[in-house]
This record gives sequence, structure tokens and C-alpha cells, in this order.
Amino acid sequence: MNKQEQVQQMTTYMANFVSHIAKVLPDDIIKKLDELGAQEDAPLSKVIYETMKRNQKLAKELNRPSCQDTGVLQFWVKCGVDFPLIGEVEGLLKEAVVKSTFEAPLRRPTATHHSFLKIRPDGCCASSTRSGEWC
Repeated sequence: MNKQEQVQQMTTYMANFVSHIAKVLPDDIIKKLDELGAQEDAPLSKVIYETMKRNQKLAKELNRPSCQDTGVLQFWVKCGVDFPLIGEVEGLLKEAVVKSTFEAPLRRPTATHHSFLKIRPDGCCASSTRSGEWC
């Protein structure tokens, strides 16, 4: 597999991962929510925990994000200096998030329907249309 194919494969893996974590909470979080919900006495609190549980079930069944406020994604990457894609990681993670935004779909992080956040050449974050034009 050549380097470009490796980048594409890693981008796909990360896009799939981002899409998955928007739809399925980790088992320990689900367990804790169940535990806390079982401790509740107040009717409204019980309804809220039951609603969260139902939301998680439906998100998985319907293949949709469990919450429309998917937040801001941050990646902390550890890799060795000999990792063959070390110079490609930042770009492939950005592409994976964009891909997941449209395929999952995640909530788009800007007010315009067909735009996304991107790092400009000068290093600042800015909104960019899908065609790559800077706003």
C-alpha cells in the first residue's frame, strides 16, 4: 500500500470513529448513567435519565448522533517519530472530521449549512465553504 492509500485508509478509519462516538457512548458512561438514574427519587429527574437512555438506544438503532450539539472535537495524538504518517496526521484528522460531518451526519460547526471550520494558511481558524473559498 502506498502512502496516499495509507492516508486515505487512516482518514476513513478516523471518520468512522468520529461518526461512531457521536452515536454511541462508552459502556462505562452508560453504566454510570444507569446507576445515577436508579438513585433518583424525583419524578422529573427519573424522566430525564429515562429520556437520555432512550436517546442513546435510538441513536444507535437509527444511526444518528445522540445529541445535536456534538461539541468541538479535539485530538491528542501520540505516535513515534518513525510513524510513517506523522506528517499527514493533522490534515487527515481535519479531513476525517469533514467527512464525518457530512456522512454521520454531525452538526455542522458554523451557521451556514454547507460550510465547515478550517485552518487558514496563516494558522487562524476561519469558515470555509465546501468549495474551499474563504469567508
